[in-house]
Amino acid sequence: MAGFAVTQPFEVVNASKSRLIVNVGDTVPGRSWVDVEVIDPRTGEAVPGYGRRDCRHVNRDGLRLPVCWGDRATLEGVNAQSIAFKFRIYGDAKLYSFGFGELGAASRQLGQELIRAKTIAPDSGS
Repeated sequence: MAGFAVTQPFEVVNASKSRLIVNVGDTVPGRSWVDVEVIDPRTGEAVPGYGRRDCRHVNRDGLRLPVCWGDRATLEGVNAQSIAFKFRIYGDAKLYSFGFGELGAASRQLGQELIRAKTIAPDSGS
């Protein structure tokens, strides 16, 4: 059984260049790994093509490891203005942190936003 954590929503600014990266440890292929779903915060459902079954297991220890969904290395296929991430953690794997990088760049350039934290007001029910 997996443990999980869901982030607060993020605004997608430059999806075609945005790549999710993670820092993980204590992974063992087939026994302990991390999967990530991209969630539409309005519906709570996975974005098509970015669900748990689409995610390639992150099953090696490391820093700045890219998360991929099938052959997708970026969030380019996400057609939502805001997203959240649901991290599923299996076995003894540990998720230490996550962040965003630009595809093809060693590190994100200052001044170029890829993803922005966004505060979304709760639905007032009206």
